[in-house]
Amino acid sequence: MLFPSDLVAEALKLKPDAGLPAWQQGPTHCSHCARPIEAGDLYSTYKAGEFFGDTRDLAAYSGIVCWRCVHLRKKPFMDSLLFRLVTRTEIYPIATNVAKAWLFMTPPEGPFVITHSSTGQTQHLAWRTPVTLDNRLLTLRYGPTLYTIRPEAIRRVADMARRMNDGQTAWINPILFDRKGADPAHGLVNPKALPLLLEGEREFLMGLSPGERWGLASVVHSKMPVPEMPEPITQELIAKLASR
Repeated sequence: MLFPSDLVAEALKLKPDAGLPAWQQGPTHCSHCARPIEAGDLYSTYKAGEFFGDTRDLAAYSGIVCWRCVHLRKKPFMDSLLFRLVTRTEIYPIATNVAKAWLFMTPPEGPFVITHSSTGQTQHLAWRTPVTLDNRLLTLRYGPTLYTIRPEAIRRVADMARRMNDGQTAWINPILFDRKGADPAHGLVNPKALPLLLEGEREFLMGLSPGERWGLASVVHSKMPVPEMPEPITQELIAKLASR
């Protein structure tokens, strides 16, 4: 089984911090990523603070953190993984609309981890994001929220939007969007789009997942960003984090 901490550690070529003790008791699990910890594995102890809001996402209450998550709890690492796709070998930035269009419509082969800050500020993301194994169903961590996204659904809505707006003077979105998903109308079928929808399309739009509605806000609109694979920033992050 793959754990998010495994992918980050592999991509960034991480090593255990010096001085970590070796586990001497029976098998347990990392309280953060759920990775098994057995005798001889390096670890650190952990006790959740009274106001640690991410307690709900701890994988276990073992009080133990694997050496990989020791790194992932550090602020420089959290800040470096706010808007990222992490594979076994590379880390890609996904903050721009063209990068999101690439990820949501033409994702790479798994496994990978997708993290996206909901505030733009430091957040615990990597250790609590499940690994995407099959690129037909993406799992994405948006701050405290876990989303699932079907690239096929994103592509279908994009095609729908292009067809609807062919020959139109003013752009009409199939769905009403709010990038933060906070507006009460977010995700509702656009009343202006109803006369332009084909049979079954209204029902399809109503069945989109919350993650798909959130993702569509970035990639289906009047500018319709063309999917563009971003350049990896792995080496840049390795150099940056090596000095911390």
